[in-house]
Amino acid sequence: PAPASVARVRALLGARHTADLPSRAALDAQPGAAEALTWIAQYGETLIESERALGLLALYPEAAHASMCMELLQGPAHAKIRAGAARCLTGQDLSATQPALVTALSDKDVRVGVAAADALRAHAGAVEALDAKLVAGLPEVVKVHLTQQ
Repeated sequence: PAPASVARVRALLGARHTADLPSRAALDAQPGAAEALTWIAQYGETLIESERALGLLALYPEAAHASMCMELLQGPAHAKIRAGAARCLTGQDLSATQPALVTALSDKDVRVGVAAADALRAHAGAVEALDAKLVAGLPEVVKVHLTQQ
C-alpha cells in the first residue's frame, strides 16, 4: 500500500520543467515526503514520475536510499530509472556509491552516463580521481558533463 503522503508529493512532481521541482523545504512541508518519494520511485505511475522521485531522494542522504538507488542503477530498469538512480546518488555518501557511479559512466544509454557524471562532479575530487583511460573511452557528451563547471 502507498504511504498516505504519496498523493501530496506526487502533485509536486508534476512540474512542467525539472527546474520547477520542489526544494527540500517544500518537500519537508509534506509529512512523510522521503517515504513517499521512495515509494513513488519504485511504483510510480510513469517513468518520469519515478525518475523525478529518485532524483529528489538526493535531498535525503540515507544509507537506505543509497542502497535502493545503487540497486536500480545496476539493474535492468529502463534508462530513465537508472539515470534517476544516478541522480539520487548525488546526495549520498560517495565512499559507498562511487564504484556504481564510475561503472554507470559507460552505460549503454548515454542518459545514464550523463547522470552519473553529474553525480560524480557534485562530489569534490571524484572526477579528478577517475582513471584517464576510462575517461578517454567515454562518449563525448559524458566527458563534457564530467568537465562542466
